[in-house]
Amino acid sequence: MITNPHLVEQYEREFAKNNPLTLEQKFAIYNGMYDEAKHFGHFTSMNEMENIEEKIALAKIMNTDVTKRTR
Repeated sequence: MITNPHLVEQYEREFAKNNPLTLEQKFAIYNGMYDEAKHFGHFTSMNEMENIEEKIALAKIMNTDVTKRTR
């Protein structure tokens, strides 16, 4: 059991700073996560253009800066 999570977070930040990942390592992590998502059925559609309009609308919503206030 972790008794002091702040020390663990500090260690993780320092480790990441002192041991940066190479591009190949980053791609390996990405590909592993993608394969895992496919394995669990996240990407069930074989047609990438299916529901593209909904995906674009969702992307626009997600990329909206919600911190700005409108008057």
